[in-house]
Amino acid sequence: MKIAAHLNFIRDGLMKVHEEIYRPENIYRWNDPAGRAYYGDESVYIDRVADRTLMKLVKERYDRYTYISEESGIEVAGNNGFHILVDPIDGSTNARRGVPLFATTIAVASGNRYQDIFAAGLMYHTTGDLIWGYKANAFFNWRKIKFRDDSNVHMTMIGFTANMRGGRVELFKLIQEVGYPRIFGATAVEIALILNQSMDAYVSYPVGTRPFDFMPSLFLVQQAGGKAISLSKYPISDIPLDAMGRFPLIVALNLATLNRLLDILKVKGKPGF
Repeated sequence: MKIAAHLNFIRDGLMKVHEEIYRPENIYRWNDPAGRAYYGDESVYIDRVADRTLMKLVKERYDRYTYISEESGIEVAGNNGFHILVDPIDGSTNARRGVPLFATTIAVASGNRYQDIFAAGLMYHTTGDLIWGYKANAFFNWRKIKFRDDSNVHMTMIGFTANMRGGRVELFKLIQEVGYPRIFGATAVEIALILNQSMDAYVSYPVGTRPFDFMPSLFLVQQAGGKAISLSKYPISDIPLDAMGRFPLIVALNLATLNRLLDILKVKGKPGF
């Protein structure tokens, strides 16, 4: 398959989910309980609708695949297929409580590690805006995103993971130094907000987040020239797409900001980008 076919799949998948969740017969059922998702979190109707929509399109577009979803888990068809990592609804708690910060994310990879991702996309469902990209290219709708060369430290607005259990004193010192710290409860959205420079950085520490939460948006930030570092035992490039664990990391607009965050937290990371 050529890259255009994968990008068309990402675009169509995001748009189809947007269409399905806003259908009149679905929108009033977003909050309906739907049991537990594969990774253990509470699932609701909006999650399941989005997941079914993406799974159906995967089966239509790919003969061989490994589908990795927060909701339904892992489904394999054939050998040596493309790996498709999805978070059907990132920020589903926001969605069902009326907080307008939630999205769907997709990444397509040739293998099972972060370094194998070659295309990704995200849709903000409250606005319908699409962020997408492939190697060395990232776009907000149809506008190309490329961070300018900048050696300044930017700490006006930084996002933090909602899970801070076990946080050291340095973490709370960092929160005090940030002009406007934010906790939105939607990792993919918060990382993606770096792309239009609404956010200067995102800190997932010490607990970390799962691959489907951060990988698609992280890939897009990388293509735009952003910086990131892993605070787990894995370099970012080696983190498996299907890993069950959580991975702490920092994502930033530029290297100066990233280094300043590391200094305040008094931590050293594994290689990132």
